[in-house]
Amino acid sequence: MTLTTLLLLSSQPALAWRHTGQVWNRDEFPLEWYKSDYEEASLPTGYDEAVLQTSWDTWIDRAPCAQLDVEYMGVRDGHNAGYTNESLNTFYYDDPKDELGAGVLGQTRCIPSGEIAFSLAGTTYLYDQDCDIIFNTDIDWETTEGIETGCEREFSIEAVATHEIGHLWGLGHSCEEGEDCPDLDERFATMYWSIGSCTSYQADLEDDDIEGITSLYGPYATFFSDSQRSGGAPLEVCFEIEGDVGQDGLEIEWNFGDSAPVVENQTPVCHTYTDKGQYTVGMKVVGTNAECGEWEFTQRELAYVTVCEAPEAHPDFTGMFTYAKDPNDEKGLIYQMYNQIDVSVYGCVEKIRWDVFKGTDLTKDPVATIAAWSPKIDFGNDEWGGEGKYTVVLNAAAPGNLVSAEKLLVDAVLPSSGCSTVPGRTGFAGLFLALVGLIARRRRD
Repeated sequence: MTLTTLLLLSSQPALAWRHTGQVWNRDEFPLEWYKSDYEEASLPTGYDEAVLQTSWDTWIDRAPCAQLDVEYMGVRDGHNAGYTNESLNTFYYDDPKDELGAGVLGQTRCIPSGEIAFSLAGTTYLYDQDCDIIFNTDIDWETTEGIETGCEREFSIEAVATHEIGHLWGLGHSCEEGEDCPDLDERFATMYWSIGSCTSYQADLEDDDIEGITSLYGPYATFFSDSQRSGGAPLEVCFEIEGDVGQDGLEIEWNFGDSAPVVENQTPVCHTYTDKGQYTVGMKVVGTNAECGEWEFTQRELAYVTVCEAPEAHPDFTGMFTYAKDPNDEKGLIYQMYNQIDVSVYGCVEKIRWDVFKGTDLTKDPVATIAAWSPKIDFGNDEWGGEGKYTVVLNAAAPGNLVSAEKLLVDAVLPSSGCSTVPGRTGFAGLFLALVGLIARRRRD
């Protein structure tokens, strides 16, 4: 995994904190770290060693609930430049493979051990076994004091070190390059993706940074659900809190994403959804820890619950499907099916199956079964009996064993001098399906 700090190329704000999916085992604290024997010429002698310790201390002191701890192990002789996976967390300058690229200030390279640490908010985290941080020697580095007293195009080594150490702990960028970041205040978070020249504010932590690191190493409470989270209305879903703190004395707020009022101080808690839709579930927990006082944890799970009805035609159409002859087919026996099922709620069309019957007798086996969203059907297939009357049935299933079916009669005959027409809708519902086809292609509205 490579996490890169780039020059400030835009004024986009940052989103809330994110994680890399990797974390250190607290049993390894204090986390040992080293420095290469390279001395950056643009900095006072010994400054880079001191500023690294300052950057570590910033995380330790400003995020007391995370209970972080490190120990400096000294200079590694003979490591002037480069990256090695020796399970010795080391700060280097430059990269012999020249992988930093133009304008990149630094990189954090972490190697996971493969051992699962825990699951948090639906993400599985792995333990790290080695992290190295590399600074670019092509950059004009400056002390924090120099940045604040007079600066041309230099960059704060302290700001970059603090940012990269955040990656080492397991924080991702609060906002990636090119994203639409709505909160201008959060742009100044330490973990924002870029650092500008002649600025040193990212040498300190903002609330986002502190909350993000605390959720990894400090007290937390996250929710989960063992209930079925997709199905037909009414759908009851139960939620429960898990974490490394006791649940007594916690202040809890639940927002179920529909029009229901906020529910307080209940866990587990159950809620019944009555209307079709996708719902984002939110939880806010406030607790008290003896070592750091009051802490807060907020979790939102987008589209966590999906409530469906039996598949039906989109409101703009009069049937679940229609068809038209393929204009490129000279014989006029190839028809394009047009699926018109309502997909306004993503996830409510789970499976699709088209059954093709020769004639109108649906008690016989179909001559073909097709799993596709809007297939082309060639009724000139000799194995089916060739031209003539066919009945096409569209079967659709939604979560919770909600099924629908609709049939149309297709008069597939060789073309004459007259005009062909698209038949009207004849429908039926309630056909129980044993669907074994492909999952239908679906779209978001």
